[in-house]
Amino acid sequence: KRFKEHLPKCKGLNEAPQRPKVPGKDENEKYFRNYKCMQPNPYRIFWDLEMLTEKLTPEEKMKLTNTERLQMHKPCGYYYIIVRMDSSLNYEVVSYDLYRGSDTLEKFVERIEGELLNIQEDLSAPAEIIMAPGDLKAYNESTE
Repeated sequence: KRFKEHLPKCKGLNEAPQRPKVPGKDENEKYFRNYKCMQPNPYRIFWDLEMLTEKLTPEEKMKLTNTERLQMHKPCGYYYIIVRMDSSLNYEVVSYDLYRGSDTLEKFVERIEGELLNIQEDLSAPAEIIMAPGDLKAYNESTE
């Protein structure tokens, strides 16, 4: 009896054994709340990849299996900005780039890989120790 009640609810799109569930009004946004597990990271990369959509031709649709696609996404541009955040109050824009063109993905990956090399180089260089007058004396006295 329970199986017969379950069966109509189980049939989803194209008779698949699943049912799509649209989130309710209060459930449609996800938020990160587990701040205690965050790793400190001095660099943030914010990026946006723009796409143009094109309808699939009948030939392209025929090639597809196990999925129902309606349109093709073609990258047309990107923007990114890299921010160094030493604290919540101290930040600076390190780099940014805006690009539009047919080779968007290749350019994006090429630029981000270059930026990552710069970040790794910066993080591998030891920072200069800033000491106030008397700090070295206080340190030496405390370690004797």
